[in-house]
Amino acid sequence: MKNLFIIIIILYTTPVFGEKSLDLMLKKAVASQACGDFSQALEIIPTALQIAQNLPEKHYQAMVFSRIGDLYLSLGYVEKALGNLEKGEDAAIQAGHAYTLAHVLNNTGNCLAARRDYDRGLAAYQEALSLLDHAPQQHNQELGIRIMLNSARVYQALKQTEKLNSTLTRAFKMTNELLDSHSKISILLSLGLLGKNTALHKALDLAGQLQDFRSAARACGYLGHWYEQKQDYTQALDYTRQAILWCQQGRAPEILYLWLQQLGRIFKARHELEPAIKAYRQALTVLNPIRTRLYKGLREQQDIFNRKVKPVYLELTELLLTRAETMPEQNQEPILREARAVMEKLKTVELQEYFQDECVIQRRSRKVSVRPSDNHSAVLYPIAMHDSLAILISLESNIRFVRVPVKADQLNQTVIRVRAQLQDTQNTQYLQGAEKLYAWLIQPIEDLLQQAQIHTLIVAPDGILRTIPFAALYDGEKFLIEKYAVVTVPAMTLTATDPSKHKQNQNKILLEGLSKARHGFAPLPNVTLELAGIQKVMGGKINQDQDYTTANLKDEFASHTYSYVHIATHGVFGGNAANTFLLTYDGRLSMDQLEKMLKGSPVELLTLSACQTALGDERAAFGLAGIAVKAGVSSAVATLWFVDDIATAEAMTTFYRELKKTELSKAKALQNTQKYLINQPRFRHPAYWAPFLLIGNWS
Repeated sequence: MKNLFIIIIILYTTPVFGEKSLDLMLKKAVASQACGDFSQALEIIPTALQIAQNLPEKHYQAMVFSRIGDLYLSLGYVEKALGNLEKGEDAAIQAGHAYTLAHVLNNTGNCLAARRDYDRGLAAYQEALSLLDHAPQQHNQELGIRIMLNSARVYQALKQTEKLNSTLTRAFKMTNELLDSHSKISILLSLGLLGKNTALHKALDLAGQLQDFRSAARACGYLGHWYEQKQDYTQALDYTRQAILWCQQGRAPEILYLWLQQLGRIFKARHELEPAIKAYRQALTVLNPIRTRLYKGLREQQDIFNRKVKPVYLELTELLLTRAETMPEQNQEPILREARAVMEKLKTVELQEYFQDECVIQRRSRKVSVRPSDNHSAVLYPIAMHDSLAILISLESNIRFVRVPVKADQLNQTVIRVRAQLQDTQNTQYLQGAEKLYAWLIQPIEDLLQQAQIHTLIVAPDGILRTIPFAALYDGEKFLIEKYAVVTVPAMTLTATDPSKHKQNQNKILLEGLSKARHGFAPLPNVTLELAGIQKVMGGKINQDQDYTTANLKDEFASHTYSYVHIATHGVFGGNAANTFLLTYDGRLSMDQLEKMLKGSPVELLTLSACQTALGDERAAFGLAGIAVKAGVSSAVATLWFVDDIATAEAMTTFYRELKKTELSKAKALQNTQKYLINQPRFRHPAYWAPFLLIGNWS
């Protein structure tokens, strides 16, 4: 890595002009991209393009566009990448430059493969290879090998084994003809990952000769994984430990945590729980400081958090729970507390990743605790493992653990089916699935709840369980909400648990809403009725339609103090913060904008009465659950899916009427509201009342 930085310094300090200048600038961009500095790479490219456009040979422009396309693909912007690659292809064809056109077509194939347009991707690769047939120089040969590797990845995805093996054999033979270099090591590692195990041994030997510590670590780690899959745990352990040593020599924490995780898996497979737990603890210690680096520049690797980060936390949690089961019940509490702490940390970093905001947690200044704040509340952590469902339950005095024998696939299928049925007012089959979920999630702990005289359940769901409203679980006679007030939190340590002060300033309410069709969204004609009904109960100021704009909302918070804010408009929670917004009359209000508006304000309750998350999208549901944290408010009320706006108007008016009762908490006020709707024949179906969530502080 030190050598790479020296190269970069030389490149950045060498004054050159024309073709040489362009060549060095492209190398600067590639070097920056390799180091993960994508902002620097993006800054270099426009200047490089300007230089290329002033050169007479068109192939220079083509190469710049190809590099831009690869850079955008690395950042996940596939359509932007394809747009630049089309320009590059046109320029390369005009120049009649075979190598450059092959370079462009290779990157085009990568983009098409990323979109799973495999047929067109393979066609692009084949055309690129045919262009290189008459260009035997080493750099052409290296490009040809990389094109073959990209083709092999598609064959692997399509499970075309014969074509995969023949392509790998040909690529491996060509790789052996290359001069020894760091680039050759990279190709050998890619071959190894695609199944050519002998390539990993060659990569390891060459990496040792060239003192390439990171590549040696990868080669050993991949070999350790290969032996792990073969259940040869002695060899797996040996290579994995070597990988860890190479990482430490090369100061490579971004891969060190992977081999520590692998070490933990191997120990687990050998039924050695204590060293397995130790390895996972070390993996998290390494991972946490460098986590954000993992999201940068990983082309064709979608959902990095769920594949690369979250499993480390979940696997450690599962190990801790397994360890607890081997202990007497009276000795389990310390290790159960650690398991709970790991899940709390997971949810914290997941919320930071969702909102792309490392500071969102630090701005939470209220008192927090992982314990419920009164002796009639319990906190549930349902955790879906591969072979079972784990339920951690925190009471005022202790923490307990129950394992339910239901596999993750069965749980996922049931949740997805029930969620769809709950949203369909014409579907009456939801009770069967809702009863099954109750049997898995509540029944195993119901004796504990009754013994502790619990009346409020605080649920910190994980994964697919975020997409369903626990209020709609059914015991065969009653819905869960008819027995307990239900609160949703992203995590207890992200939740204000100090007593709410909302009763003291309950008349200070701001009412905002959009009833008209705007920006492609349908009208919400009953918003007028909803806001008027709430105003009749609570008083307050109404800004509707033309008066409900981003600028006016900003002015309201700058010039007035509110304890309640009610916004009746379309709210969309997508798979990430960029696809999450509230609709205003003049556009879209992002969560960042809302947070800035509310910064420093004493808002106790933010109500969003027309939210929706995509069916089955657990990340969107988690974003919704984190809205109170992001907005910096004590509590929020929102909906998992869009609710009929007549039912919404009825629900919101009833909720605020209940909230005005001095003896009621926010949780009880929402529970009474949902019970009221259940008892109305028109609104008895869960589609009308189940998606209303109280998020955050429940007092």
